Amino acid sequence: MEIKKKNTDQAKVVTLNLPHIVLRFIIVPKLKNSPLVINVKDHNLCEIKITREKILEDIEQNALYGFISDHILLADNVNELKVLLLKSIVRESLYSLYREYKAMLFEMLIKPSFLIAEHYIRKGNIFFMIKDHYRCLAREALQRIIDSPLLNNVLDELEKEGLIERRGSFIKPSIRLKGEFEEKKTKYMSPLITTLKNVSSFTLLSSAFSIINLLARIAFKVDRSQLPSINEDSSILVETDKGLKPLNPEEELKGIFGRKIVLKKLGGMINTAYLLIQEDGTRRVIKLFNEWTNLKWLPLAFWALGAYTFDPTGKGRLINEYTMNRQFKRMGLKVPSIYSIDLNRKIIVEEYINGKTLKDIIVEILNKNYKPIYLEYIRQALSKISFIHSRNYVLGDANPSNILIHDRSNEVYFIDLEQSREGDKFAWDLSTIMFFLAHYMQGFSFDNLDSIVNSMIEGYLEHGSIKDIEDALRIPYLRVYAFFAYPHAIYKVYRTVSKCLRSFK
Repeated sequence: MEIKKKNTDQAKVVTLNLPHIVLRFIIVPKLKNSPLVINVKDHNLCEIKITREKILEDIEQNALYGFISDHILLADNVNELKVLLLKSIVRESLYSLYREYKAMLFEMLIKPSFLIAEHYIRKGNIFFMIKDHYRCLAREALQRIIDSPLLNNVLDELEKEGLIERRGSFIKPSIRLKGEFEEKKTKYMSPLITTLKNVSSFTLLSSAFSIINLLARIAFKVDRSQLPSINEDSSILVETDKGLKPLNPEEELKGIFGRKIVLKKLGGMINTAYLLIQEDGTRRVIKLFNEWTNLKWLPLAFWALGAYTFDPTGKGRLINEYTMNRQFKRMGLKVPSIYSIDLNRKIIVEEYINGKTLKDIIVEILNKNYKPIYLEYIRQALSKISFIHSRNYVLGDANPSNILIHDRSNEVYFIDLEQSREGDKFAWDLSTIMFFLAHYMQGFSFDNLDSIVNSMIEGYLEHGSIKDIEDALRIPYLRVYAFFAYPHAIYKVYRTVSKCLRSFK
């Protein structure tokens, strides 16, 4: 690369010698009637005349979709522009990951090289006609920028702003970024939408497409064998209860399945969870997160329309499972340990918890074959749920089969967190528990129903409110659970909860 200056007060000439083309940017104080001027000298040389102001707009507002600023990143003697651009690239790439992984982003350790490569390759994937050109830029940027003092200084500045933490050769995004992303959605739109939104005139639009046309004509000359790809295996780490692990630990999972093992299905007829028993007796739960072809969620999502929104995608449910497990653990709640997570295959490996489910306990009480401590277990479980609600989280699938009482410690464990998330649908969780109770009552007498309901209410009111319980008895929830229990059982639960609530007011 070479830098030439002509009449410093008038223009700065920056020449980029890329393998497939020479791009010469002439940065001038002012241009008349056009945001930039493109002059193709021959098939190998192109001059682009542009103002510094327009470059700044391209960096800060995607005015030309970064077509100019992305090249300036590779230039020398324009460090003040490169600093602004690097900050923009890090923020934009983190937002791209946030849109894909949501709150899981804040559990990740990410290599800065991944963010830079992701920025260029993502743009090339959108504008596919210049895909190879952008991959070439990614290669050049990684070679020239990744170990430079400039990038380290930019990361240090972002850390001082509280947006990231430096962890050796990785960075950890700060939860503060979530507020920024939510507040500035229009700024971090899809790049194509952002480009069109910021095009303020036909001239600017035609200039942007002129650049695309130019780059498309020369992209075929790129040597594809030298182009980089995004590799998440070594570039993104996530926290597990066995330490930091790659996001897609292919070799580790091969090692698990390569040993002598026994697999047993866990749960109901349509199931994606298996108990893995290794040769040494070690037990793990392997969960496979399928798409809508798994009919487990399809009927419930249809019936629950308007009452609760389920996450249908396998990847989305896996992200919920992992993220909420980490959140609940930090809140002091008991959840299974996580050993590995593979987002590509949508697999998670967790600790196997021995114990009775809350469903088993409720059924034994209804069957009049139970220990007095069982009512205390119900109270503790609902107390934990009210604590979760007090922190503005919901279980989403509060089926009593997903709540365990450990057979040794007698502590409450929450499993199957694939529909858990931040939210305020507390009444949904309560209605799920209460009207699954109506489902369990079929074939049993109602003699112990008052004791069960009183224990539930007493436990929930430790951190929750009577209003949440009253809301759980409303028609939208009664409508949903009409498919799971006989009408007389639902009516009996409704009347019992209403009656018991009066004694707590």
